[in-house]
Parts: sequence; C-alpha cells; structure tokens
Amino acid sequence: NINGNLVTHVIYAFVNYDKSGNLILYDSWADTGYSNPNATTSYGGNFSELQNLKKQYFLIKLYFIFWIE
Repeated sequence: NINGNLVTHVIYAFVNYDKSGNLILYDSWADTGYSNPNATTSYGGNFSELQNLKKQYFLIKLYFIFWIE
C-alpha cells in the first residue's frame, strides 16, 4: 500500500489502438475483467482501480503508454 498523497503520476502500460483510433487492450482480464469489490463502475480490473485512485487523489496524473506493433 502506497500513500496516495505521495504519488504524482501513474503510468499504465501497455495498451494499443487500431487504425480507426479505437483502444485495444493487451490483457482485457487485467485491464477491465477481474472482479473488484470496490468498483464504482460497470467494469472491474485495473481501470476500475485507477478510476478509484483518481477520485480519491484528484491531483494524480494518469498516463497510458501505447505500444505499436
């Protein structure tokens, strides 16, 4: 557990996008699939955790790294 007041940036890797600009998840189970008992969204996974973190510590900057194959 890390004190959210000590965090300024979170970098989330890896996601991708298609030729139309749509987001493609490399690991959909980890990103949105696993059950999160604290989820306040219709999805779970790490994206839900990040949203909860951002709500609690609104000054944290979230960055997503895109990987192009």
